[in-house]
Amino acid sequence: MNVKMNSNNLFIFIVITIYIALNIYLGINYSPWRDVAQAWLLSRDLSYAELFHQMHYEGHPMLWHLILSIFSKNGFPYDFIFLISTSFVTIAAFLFLKFAPFEKIVKVIILSSAVFIFYLPVVARSYALFPVLIFCLAILWKNRNKYIIEISIILALMLQTHIYFCGFVGGIFLVLLYEIVKDKHLNNNNLLGIAIVLSSLFLLYIQIAPDGTETAGQYEKTILEKLTIYISMPKLYIKILIGKILSIFGFGIFQFDYFFDSSDFIICVPLIIIFIIILIKENSKIAFVFICTYIWLIYISMFHYHVGSGQKIYSVFHFLIFFWWIMSIENKEYLINKILLIYVLLFSVFTWGFTLEIFTKDLKPYYSNSKETALFIKDNIPNNATIIIDNETFDSSVAAYFPQSKFYNPLRNNSNSFATWDHLKDAKFCNGGDFDDLIKNSDILYKNRENLFYLIDNKNEGSTLKMFDKSSFKIKDQWEFADDLIYEENFILYELESH
Repeated sequence: MNVKMNSNNLFIFIVITIYIALNIYLGINYSPWRDVAQAWLLSRDLSYAELFHQMHYEGHPMLWHLILSIFSKNGFPYDFIFLISTSFVTIAAFLFLKFAPFEKIVKVIILSSAVFIFYLPVVARSYALFPVLIFCLAILWKNRNKYIIEISIILALMLQTHIYFCGFVGGIFLVLLYEIVKDKHLNNNNLLGIAIVLSSLFLLYIQIAPDGTETAGQYEKTILEKLTIYISMPKLYIKILIGKILSIFGFGIFQFDYFFDSSDFIICVPLIIIFIIILIKENSKIAFVFICTYIWLIYISMFHYHVGSGQKIYSVFHFLIFFWWIMSIENKEYLINKILLIYVLLFSVFTWGFTLEIFTKDLKPYYSNSKETALFIKDNIPNNATIIIDNETFDSSVAAYFPQSKFYNPLRNNSNSFATWDHLKDAKFCNGGDFDDLIKNSDILYKNRENLFYLIDNKNEGSTLKMFDKSSFKIKDQWEFADDLIYEENFILYELESH
């Protein structure tokens, strides 16, 4: 028995060691872009009250930002951010290796997928919290009556991680509530557990409830307006709905053009229906949670969020692992387990087909040269210089590497270099801004007028040059950080001088 335990511990140690080393190597060579920087800057530069208010415009609850604030508010460098996400996903990997009721080779294949290599640990966003929360829930589920408080806390944290969790949490919560009422176990622990989940749901609502303004995660049109458009163009939007359904159920991972047609629907939807029927037959409670999870995801993707990003598509993966985990504990002979085994393994392998191009672009980097731009500024620009940002949405990915006072935001007349997603969304100062008036009206810039730099995204080069053509300030020098236009975030830095 001891030999077997030691062998298993050695297996976990070897896999985790390789896993950590690989993700740290990828993290060191990764150039994070604005979505990652946005969360870091918000957590660092806003008070907790301001951060809570800002979540409405982000379209996300604030748990991830609170975790980041522990480090960002205490002087940790921005480069540290990927270690935070890697730590959470590594804990999840350990729990999976230790407790999941699957064969070792299956565990290795799953952890070798692009979900667990690169996407969640390296691209440091709130999605990194998904697997550790889901795996903790799976571990406790069999003894849920005993661990109702712990499970309620996990569900509450899920609600504060991402709105994507709401359908899953709702399904789990209703199953637990049904069991409590059916078995007449309405004791203090159960009441406290119910209160914890409902309190978290209320907290989520007051953070991100719509008030008629646009948020980062939501479309400009209301649900009713969008539904009216869907009805007016039924053929087009039925096709979009088909694509959303197939993407959410993970079929998008098996093709590379992200385009679905009627033949895909004819093949895939019957498979989904058959899967649900088998699941209902073998475990109706888990089938109910499954249906709640995916109806919510379809609703969210149709009316609120794009479903195309890897993190959102890969959220499906964790739910499937959870359902498989629970069903395997209950009865390994279930047919649904064999179906999930095949599907999850195929999903794990095909994630690299979906991700490889993105993966190589992020590492070379082709998507963002924010890190290279920041390193140049650190090595070549005087410490007392002020860098004026042109676009708070894009330039935040560079600003995150520096103290707040290093940058000046002419759109806000302050040093905040993050996007607040209000009426100035995607505004660029060079589009209509008067640089001379800006200098006159800013004490910070006026006092440091001999040591000014201007940072832009290369797409705004033409507008910027036109602005300085009619300004008393001229471009003394400039640095470009890319050779072509294939970058998503490609920066130009100008050194300015007054005449």
